[in-house]
Amino acid sequence: MASQEVLIEIEPWEERVAIREAGVLSEFALERPGDVPRVGSVYRGRIVGLLTSVGAALVDIGEGDSAFLPLRNSETEEVQAAHRGDAVLVQVTKRPLGGKRAQVTRQISLAGRYVVLMPGGSPLKISRRIADEAERARLEAVLASLRPPDAGLVARTAALGRTAEMIAPDLKALQVEWERIAKLAIDAPVPSCLRVAPPLRVRALRDMCGPGVERIRLSGDDGGALLAFARDRYPDLAGAIERDPQGGLFWRTGLEAELEQLFERRVFLKSGGSLVFDFTEALTVVDVNSGRPFEEGSPEETALRTNLEAAQEIPRQLKLRGIGGIIVVDFIDMPNPEHQKQMMEVLEAALRHDRVKTQVAVLSPLGVVEMTRKRVDDTPYHHLTEMCPTCGGRGRTLAPATLVIQVARKVLRLIREGGREPVTVRVHPRLGVLLREDSHLLEASLHDQGRANIVIADDASLPYEQFRVTAAEG
Repeated sequence: MASQEVLIEIEPWEERVAIREAGVLSEFALERPGDVPRVGSVYRGRIVGLLTSVGAALVDIGEGDSAFLPLRNSETEEVQAAHRGDAVLVQVTKRPLGGKRAQVTRQISLAGRYVVLMPGGSPLKISRRIADEAERARLEAVLASLRPPDAGLVARTAALGRTAEMIAPDLKALQVEWERIAKLAIDAPVPSCLRVAPPLRVRALRDMCGPGVERIRLSGDDGGALLAFARDRYPDLAGAIERDPQGGLFWRTGLEAELEQLFERRVFLKSGGSLVFDFTEALTVVDVNSGRPFEEGSPEETALRTNLEAAQEIPRQLKLRGIGGIIVVDFIDMPNPEHQKQMMEVLEAALRHDRVKTQVAVLSPLGVVEMTRKRVDDTPYHHLTEMCPTCGGRGRTLAPATLVIQVARKVLRLIREGGREPVTVRVHPRLGVLLREDSHLLEASLHDQGRANIVIADDASLPYEQFRVTAAEG
């Protein structure tokens, strides 16, 4: 496994974590103080509504709108019983996002570094990323020897090669945490929060630090709490933590510049090609381009070289951007079956480094690969972006000539309806420049009506595509 460097920057307004593997940015996450409810937090809530048509309920957890609680078991299709007014113990699985409610579950799960404890659950499971059958069998025996009564256990990827003696303290800490939650749930008011999910810095140690981590650079004062936590829970990581007193860690290490490019539509490849990301309501489309004429080697060799680099880079971009759902990749066409096989092997190998599950379909005859990646909440994309207030999510704005004509039509309509001079056109300053340059259109609009008095007023508070046309009063 490549060497890892973890960079944690704690600021009053934001907490950020970045991971570099062999010097290349591979993961990025951020969290802001107002981000509630956090995924993993546990609440005692009350059912306030039933959605029988979709097999779900609405639960008041005391955080904004009522949360969405699926009642249908995805494996058995059995619908759990629920009644309005019932008090329920639930855990947040998805934050409210894009107008959707937070989602919760009755199946509580507490994650440690090596195992996940599922109170009331029954299965013993092994991380799908542990492929060796002998190791899977060994870990299953370890879990069976440690398993508490009436609880399920999942061995995480970090449990690879760990003995029962190494895993036991991690499990014990989770059992203590569950006992505290269960005790609080007896008399806690409804609604109330019984367990706040740990902050990003703690989750980074728990979930993002692999066996190849060489150092963890911590910038920003947390009072030494993270180091104390690591010494208590993850002593193998405590020695790698370095306190950075200077501040501006991301800026000094060049990460700030990398992150500024994170959501550019086009990503350039070293081969000279590029990836172009386009988003729709239903799916994400990635187009692979060679980018320049074939100068070295045959067209087939250039296509293979570009596709292989794209197959490595696309999974990294999916992780960094937090892209989920249906993903369609249009690779450069390669008629050679051996080249196609080689590309798919590289793509699937790169995807295995992603903790988020991704399913890949076969390469279509048109050179298109379809994938589905589990949607992940709290992604940097959702924190750092919002829908464009000008284009409304279309991804394009109206052409200058179109806007000028729209203004001219609005002015003409107002005059025909009896509007008095002067006619005032209030616009964004950029549109104001265009209107003054194309003033003949407005003048022509009024000439036919025997009018000529138009005032163009700049208003920086207006979006570029919006404008207001008013006539004088009286």
